[in-house]
Amino acid sequence: MRGASILTDGGTGLAAERARSLQHLGLLAGERVLQILAAAAPATLVAVPALPGLDGRHDLELRRATQSECKQLPSGSFDAVVIHEVLERVNDPCACLREAHRLTRPGGRIAVYGRFLPDGFDPPQWIAVGRGPLRGLRASARRFADILSFARIDARLTWDAHGMAGSGFRSFELRSEAGARELDATPRA
Repeated sequence: MRGASILTDGGTGLAAERARSLQHLGLLAGERVLQILAAAAPATLVAVPALPGLDGRHDLELRRATQSECKQLPSGSFDAVVIHEVLERVNDPCACLREAHRLTRPGGRIAVYGRFLPDGFDPPQWIAVGRGPLRGLRASARRFADILSFARIDARLTWDAHGMAGSGFRSFELRSEAGARELDATPRA
């Protein structure tokens, strides 16, 4: 991440949507937060999306890592994981969501923000088979419900908000259920 600049969403209105997604996490002082970045390696990272309302908070432990860097991090080590504008950019969004879930402690939260197809909408065939420059359109033509279903993670959807009208942007929050049943089943003295 050395040399990468923090991007602001200057004037687009997206900063307010991203801030709303992050505010919905309800982060408390001392919590550990991970931002997963859409880059194969730090050398390819040019800019990092801003986290409105979090970048200036000194009471949180905020870490940024690419998807490949996340593999070295211990499981369950973050209270919240932020995946903003990542799932529509990576080759395997299900693997990215599984990695975010692995890194989230039981009961932790995952904030997702990005451009997704509306539920029940299929992309036109020319986008679905796009090659070359059209490959980017194909990658962004995904439904979050499909990603969540195919990722097969033990998490429940707790929030779903639509962005600016016609933009295709949506915010989601997931709560990790991993380990929750085991904790609930533990005999109490």
